[in-house]
Amino acid sequence: MAESDERPSPTVTTSQELAAEFMARIESAFALLGPLQSPHPSTDPFVRSNHTVPLEFIADVAAAVEDDPDLAFPKRFDPREARGVLQFLQAFEPAADHVEILLDALRYTMRMKKAKVADGALQIYHVAKMLGRRRDGAAIAERAAIMRRALGRAGKHRRSSSS
Repeated sequence: MAESDERPSPTVTTSQELAAEFMARIESAFALLGPLQSPHPSTDPFVRSNHTVPLEFIADVAAAVEDDPDLAFPKRFDPREARGVLQFLQAFEPAADHVEILLDALRYTMRMKKAKVADGALQIYHVAKMLGRRRDGAAIAERAAIMRRALGRAGKHRRSSSS
């Protein structure tokens, strides 16, 4: 079989359709949440220095400011906003955990699927190299050479240090 530079016309695969539906649902989740913050070098020091403050401390300060408005004098702390943030954190922590589990599982599933077909492809490559050594194996040897270039390995074998 001669190699051709022509590629088949693009068709939408079942995997692409599934991925598109998945992405649409992710976009819906983004829309549901509203604007989200992304890490940025200008805000990282601020976040790093303040995100470890205990939630109980924030709740206690909110209660204290509500009980004694004189504590709100610097106008730097809104107890209603603080309670809203605490409610947001409590509500979305399980969701964040699920998203993290989903991401880990998706990435591992992708690696596993690739590993399965890669294992089969490597076996075929080794068979092609073997069959290419036969007298009538020139065409297969050519295919094995193409496979080797795509694999990106020079074909050098490692020698054990004990030799």
